[in-house]
Parts: sequence; C-alpha cells; structure tokens
Amino acid sequence: MGLVIAHAVTPEAAVVIRAAGADCLTLDQISSTVATWDWRKQDAAVHGLLHHLAHVEQNPDAVNRLLAYIRGSDPGHDSLTFGHDASAS
Repeated sequence: MGLVIAHAVTPEAAVVIRAAGADCLTLDQISSTVATWDWRKQDAAVHGLLHHLAHVEQNPDAVNRLLAYIRGSDPGHDSLTFGHDASAS
C-alpha cells in the first residue's frame, strides 16, 4: 500500500489514488491528528521522518524541504540541527 500526502485532494483524484492501491491524506487531516499528540510524540515523529527520508529513502531534497517547513513553523526546533548532519553526508 502506498500513501499520498498532498495539500488537497479532489474527490476524483482520491478515487484514482485509491484505485492504484494507495491512500491519501491532506495536510489538514495530518495536522488534525498530530494536534492531538503530546509534544514528545510529535517530536519523535519529526525525528523519525527525518531519519526515514535521510537514511531509508536517501532523499536529501526531501530532508531539506522538511527542514525548511520546520524552520518556518518552529525556528527553534531541535531537529534543525539534523540539517547540518544531512548536508555533511
């Protein structure tokens, strides 16, 4: 099963995505779920996603996009030091 994460998904696009064997989540859906998590769970999710993008997917562009989003949302977040490690590798 795949997962598509998008800003928004039209009903027609959702049908096509599900027909291809994937599910789709919008940023609003993800934000609503994450808002119910405590800080430690949110922090663990951020670090886990950074690790997955950097080491499993080996996608530095995705790491940089996520870090840019974090920087814009929470400039003091401790995960921003990850960018120094990711750019060095």
